Amino acid sequence: MSSTVGKSQRSRAIYGLLGTIRLWVATAIGYLLWVTLSDWRGRAGDPACDLEFDRQWGVDTCGTVVPGKAEVVGSNWVYGAEYQGSNATALEEVLRELPIPYGQFTFVDLGSGKGRAILVASRFPFRKIIGVDYCEQLNDIARHNLSRFPKAETRCKEMDVVCADAARFPIPEGPLVIFLFNPFRRPVMRDVVKHVVTSFQQDPRRIIVLYSNAVCANVWRNASILEEIPSSRTWITIYDTQARKASASA
Repeated sequence: MSSTVGKSQRSRAIYGLLGTIRLWVATAIGYLLWVTLSDWRGRAGDPACDLEFDRQWGVDTCGTVVPGKAEVVGSNWVYGAEYQGSNATALEEVLRELPIPYGQFTFVDLGSGKGRAILVASRFPFRKIIGVDYCEQLNDIARHNLSRFPKAETRCKEMDVVCADAARFPIPEGPLVIFLFNPFRRPVMRDVVKHVVTSFQQDPRRIIVLYSNAVCANVWRNASILEEIPSSRTWITIYDTQARKASASA
């Protein structure tokens, strides 16, 4: 499971050789700009924060990983993004500020990778936590991390890690908090949004979407059931069905 090889294979499949070269040049330029943005660097994916979290809890959630095509389920390998754990402290702050009765909500991480976000969520009394990733090798790491995470820190008692293509994953019943850390490209995101909308229409309930590094934000903005919540945090975009309902009735 080589990150560099996986990136190269996926890029060539999408853009061809010349397009891949252009993409890598653009990526290099983008990285130089990225390192100047202290809010994003410090709040979403700072490598120093990765190491601190892993050392504190004795887990392995660091690094970036791009699975090879043969290592994933489903037909959407070409649309996957690399795994990188989100900043644990920043995510914990967002979850703590959610005005919800956690015990009624299921937390779903689409593109859960090594499980950083579900470990953070496990410190809250959610009714259930589900990590979804299309790479079973990453899922095995996530399960191992869950087994190593201190039981005294775990307030959610029902947790599961599922190997599935997010575009085909059935949306769970009941109130939801859905977390995404830029896990896949637009074609898969459109399928996910469509499934969320259909699920809500069949069973209207509160659904909150926490979308970090929201590259495909307009896909969620166009969803008829959700309203974006204003936030001073530049690294995450939040949508809420309850806000849409309140806006419609105003």
